[in-house]
Amino acid sequence: MKKLFFALILPVFCFIGANFAQTQENSHPLRGIVKNQDSEVITGLRMIFKSGESETAVSTDINGDFKTALAPGNYQLTVSKTISDNFINIQENGLNPDFIEFIVETNSSSRAASCPKIITFTKPVYSQAARAVRATGYVVVEVKIDQKGNVISSKALSGHPLLRTASEQAALKSVFEPSENAVERDAQLSYVFFDVYASDKKNIKRYSIPCTLEIIADNTQPIDISDTK
Repeated sequence: MKKLFFALILPVFCFIGANFAQTQENSHPLRGIVKNQDSEVITGLRMIFKSGESETAVSTDINGDFKTALAPGNYQLTVSKTISDNFINIQENGLNPDFIEFIVETNSSSRAASCPKIITFTKPVYSQAARAVRATGYVVVEVKIDQKGNVISSKALSGHPLLRTASEQAALKSVFEPSENAVERDAQLSYVFFDVYASDKKNIKRYSIPCTLEIIADNTQPIDISDTK
């Protein structure tokens, strides 16, 4: 097992998801786990492995695990739009890592200033159409919030087409803490749809990225591990 560490003050509005890379014939399978400095696994974190013009995006599951496949090349890792100092070299013929542990430094102290406190966070409806194709991944929704804390508009910026509308509608039902000063505020909410077959490991400490709602994609109740810090 190879362990890599890089410092990152985790931004509140993270573009997160669960898009596994397509495996090519000459690709090397890679698994790993992402934890913070307190040994909490980080769920729903988007990671991008970039080599030249090629990018492979993947995200951690409810246990902080990820898996992907990388073709031979030198890769730089980007997490939540922040480029790390670590590089991964995948050789066509050579000894490649099978499992990597990344340590990400998270800082919850900046959370209050960056993300308005959420009073009500509504779960999106997982439609029959989404269920039919087992749509998963992340949906980022931009919202505008009035002074009373109500969401007055929502627009999906990314995510599976069958998950966008439901996420926009859920965002409109969210309620934030009222503002004493700002008449209108902007924020981004992230909805992470995990596969129903994901194995939820018990008795592990999780760190959930602020302003996210994590959902098992089968219309059951969402995992209540967001907004707990």
